[in-house]
Amino acid sequence: SDQMGWWNSIVASDIDNDGDMDYIAGNYGYNGFLQPTKTYPVNAYGNDFDNNGSFDAVFSSFRKSTIYGPIKEFPIAGRDEFIRQMTIMKEKFTNYASYAKTEMNKIFPEDAMKNALKLSVNNFYTSWIENKGNFQFEMHQLPTEAQMAPVYGIVVNDFNEDGNVDIVLNGNEYNMSPSLGRYDGFKGLILLGDGKGHFDPLPLPQSGLHIDGNGKALGEIFINNQYCLIGSQNEGSMKIYSLQKNNSSIAEFLPNDSHGYIHLKNGKKRKIECTIGQGFLTQSSSKFTLNPSIEFIEVIDQKGMHRNITHHVTKK
Repeated sequence: SDQMGWWNSIVASDIDNDGDMDYIAGNYGYNGFLQPTKTYPVNAYGNDFDNNGSFDAVFSSFRKSTIYGPIKEFPIAGRDEFIRQMTIMKEKFTNYASYAKTEMNKIFPEDAMKNALKLSVNNFYTSWIENKGNFQFEMHQLPTEAQMAPVYGIVVNDFNEDGNVDIVLNGNEYNMSPSLGRYDGFKGLILLGDGKGHFDPLPLPQSGLHIDGNGKALGEIFINNQYCLIGSQNEGSMKIYSLQKNNSSIAEFLPNDSHGYIHLKNGKKRKIECTIGQGFLTQSSSKFTLNPSIEFIEVIDQKGMHRNITHHVTKK
């Protein structure tokens, strides 16, 4: 793929109810200093640039050299941060002005740049990836509200019981260099899906979801047979949320279950997989819910044996 990003997490789900697995991928977002595109990527160069026997990594981005000047490639780090990594550069850049005006291809000798390891990213959008069949995929950006910060935790479920997959996101990143600032614009987000690949952000007063710290993992658990979302925050409290209205039954995957199909009352069929872990460092409960939009769930184990699960199971 030509979509190179700083991906944090991935979750499989049949977003468009067509019987195959699509994916939701958490990325870095577009609410910060770095705004890569295919034309102007964010690059990372690696080499022993100062010849001291250690590997140096230098990041760059494209921006205007002056207010009205052309767009050129410059190092991301400020002079102080740059010199802390390679003290020899203090002799080359004796003041801030000289460093600020120097383009990336003039920072180091030509041979050092030519022999350097180069990695590039051109897409920071948190996205869903549509499975088109025959190993063909198409990437779709999630709404702007999902791009406010790096996304880590991802959970998919049908929260409004309309038969379509919805998405919950958890994110932020505090451990950034001072030159970039911390990414803390995310409060957690619920996206309601229409089964066709479109998602509408649910405002916080309606969703009740508020994870405004250094959000990371997001998982599903059951407490006293009550479905709950659990969200973690680095150096912060754990957040637990339950549904106000829940008309669902509860069932559970068995250890040898492999995958299955949700047969909806509207005639559509959605594929599911029995995963051990998804998202960012998360293993959710093996239990799951059957809401009123579901006719039954067909489960297939690792030996190919089928069984059907209906609503005649334990109620919450």
